[in-house]
Amino acid sequence: MDRWVDFAGLFNFRDVAMLTGRPGVLYRSDALCSLVEQDRPRYESLGVHTVIDLRRPEEIEGQGRAPQWACQVWHNVTLHEEVWPVGECETEDAVSAYLAGVYLGMHAADVVKVLRILAQEATGPAVLHCAGGRDRTGVVVALLLSLVGVGDAEIAADYAETEKFTLRWLQWHHETTGETVQLPPNIRYTPPEAILGYLGQLRELHGSVQDYLMKAGLDTAVIEALRARMAPAAL
Repeated sequence: MDRWVDFAGLFNFRDVAMLTGRPGVLYRSDALCSLVEQDRPRYESLGVHTVIDLRRPEEIEGQGRAPQWACQVWHNVTLHEEVWPVGECETEDAVSAYLAGVYLGMHAADVVKVLRILAQEATGPAVLHCAGGRDRTGVVVALLLSLVGVGDAEIAADYAETEKFTLRWLQWHHETTGETVQLPPNIRYTPPEAILGYLGQLRELHGSVQDYLMKAGLDTAVIEALRARMAPAAL
């Protein structure tokens, strides 16, 4: 099942809702500010109505936001996190625990804001993105998929797909500039164990993903709307 959509300016754009049997409802991506005019016909064919940008205001100011033609409605819901661990992982073996710890520090109230937008019928087909489309986007997508009934194995497989993005970007950067970038392990690798560890620890602390989000203000009406929105389309 090929969920990736290739663009000249993006490296991590793929269909999330295909995992629930409702393709075309929600996409995840790296920052849409990298879309180029060459991408416009293919992007517009997806019928995207809403873009939700999880980056901080200073990131948007420095990097830019999605082009005007990329959506009818644009939201900036900054997904705040606690201070990232000091330093970087020195080995690949340390990455999973490092990232799971970072994800546990992300604010549930911000996730709830995003889910409320996605639950609205007027939202239409949507794209969710941060900078690279791995950490902030990965947490929101993992929680959403879990909430609507997707199993952990599929969630982890989707999360790990972002490692392909890293390889694609590294190759593009080398071909474009001739430079070979050496990334620290916590950026270079996206192990499925990172999101599995995060979900496991979250459940130990809060009971379930649903309990965790409801403690942060998510109500049952939004949950039901999300499940209906992401459910397989009737034949």
